[in-house]
Amino acid sequence: MASTTIKKYMDGTDSGWQELTDATKFTGKIYYRKIGNLVEISSNSLTLVDELTSASGITIATLPEGYRPAKLSVVVAGCTYDLVYARYNTNGNIGIFKNRNSASLPTDYPFYLATMFYTD
Repeated sequence: MASTTIKKYMDGTDSGWQELTDATKFTGKIYYRKIGNLVEISSNSLTLVDELTSASGITIATLPEGYRPAKLSVVVAGCTYDLVYARYNTNGNIGIFKNRNSASLPTDYPFYLATMFYTD
C-alpha cells in the first residue's frame, strides 16, 4: 500500500502553486498545489474579516475539484492568540474554528495554514 501511494506521488505532475481566489472571509493569501495525488496548502499571515464568535467556526474558502481531501483532515492552524484549527472537508470547504475554551477570535490575530493531504 505505502509503495503504491509513494509511486502515485513520485510519478505525478506538479500543478504549480495556485492562489485561492474566494477570499471574502479573510485577508491574506492561501496557496495550493498538487503533485500526483498529494495536495499541499500554504498561506501567509491570515486574519478574519469578521470576528469569529462561534465555537463551530466558519468556512473561509473552498478548494476546487481535484484538490479536495479523500478524508476529513483537522490540523492546528497556529495563532498568536489561542489555538485555532483548520478543518479540510471532503467537499473542499476549509473551515476555521477555535478550541472550546475560547470561542472568539478577534480580527487582528493572525493564523497560518500549512498542511498536506491525499486526494485518494
